[in-house]
Formats: sequence, structure tokens, C-alpha cells
Amino acid sequence: MDQRPFILFLVCGGILRLAIAWAPLEWLLQYVLSDDAFYYFTIARNAAHGYGLTFDKLAETNGFHPLWMAFLFPVYAVIEDRTFAIHIILTISALVDFGSLCILNSILREGKVSHFARWSVLFLFCFAPGLVSHTGSINGMETGLNVFFILLYLAACQRLLSKPDLNLKDAARFGIVSGLLFLTRTDNVILLGTTYIYLAIAGESKV
Repeated sequence: MDQRPFILFLVCGGILRLAIAWAPLEWLLQYVLSDDAFYYFTIARNAAHGYGLTFDKLAETNGFHPLWMAFLFPVYAVIEDRTFAIHIILTISALVDFGSLCILNSILREGKVSHFARWSVLFLFCFAPGLVSHTGSINGMETGLNVFFILLYLAACQRLLSKPDLNLKDAARFGIVSGLLFLTRTDNVILLGTTYIYLAIAGESKV
């Protein structure tokens, strides 16, 4: 199977995402970074400087999703320059989104989607106009990480459904991915609940 289109998508999509991550801060503020991203940044910076999980250094807060905060904390622990820290954080988002592209390609390939549909979906993912928006995957929030783990979770579901028997390794992998998906956004419990019910029914039908 010719993988040259996918390699081209990887290269172009990666360059585009890194270009966004390292664009001037003024442009990022206007087109990419959301207000809530700075809520994350401030909490992570305060935590890294020993003030605890707080926005105003007075009251503690739990108004964030934990896995993305775990990514931000070490950035502010080692980087003092706030603008440089933002570029590094957006670079992490860009790399995560790059990983999402790889997982999406795997899901479509394993699902035996037609070449035209597969390349069309990958093209739309690579060059989505939403990349340059406050709701895009490189907006300084957990958006890109959430997309990554949703796709990873769906790939794990696809793997389970394609096997006649469930082994311990696959079950453990699926459980770990499920836990990380929940930590990425707690409202993913809706997706987790519905797919677990479906997998239970599908498993019973195989017995």
C-alpha cells in the first residue's frame, strides 16, 4: 500500500502545527489562545513556584482537568520566561496532535476504509481551519490531548472488538487508556460508560 500521501500529511501537518506553536505571541493571543488557557498557565506557574494549586495565590482551586495540568507543571518548573513557556506548551500540543494523526490513520486503515475516504479524512484533520481558533487543538488547553486519548481509546476498542478472545495484556492496556481518558476530561465518562456497555453486550454475543 502506498504510504506516500500519509507521509506527506505527516510532514505538512507537523510543519503547520509547529508554525502555529511558534507564531508571535500577539498573533496567538488574537487567533489561538483562549482566556481559559491562561487560567491553566497561571495555576501551573503558581504550583511550580510552591503556592499550590491556586489561581490567585489565596484560595485553592480544582477548576482544571488533571492530566493536562500534569503536562504544564514541569514546563513552569524549569522555564521562567512566560512567553517561551507558552511556546513550549503549544509545541507539546502540536506533537500530541501529530500523534493523533497517526492514530487516526491506524483506525481508518484497520477499519478498511476506502483510500479516498481515508485520505480525505486525514487531509481535513491535517489542515482543519479550526487549528487557528480558540477551540482548536493547539489552544493551550487540554483540547488536543483530549482528541489524542479519544482516538487512542477508540483504537483500543477497535482492537478488542477485532479479537475473538480477550487476554490480560489487552485488558490492562484498555484499562490504562480508559483511566487516562477520564483524567484528560472528566466528562469523558459519558463516552466511557456507553462504550463499556456496548463492549459488554458485544462480548456476550461472542460467547
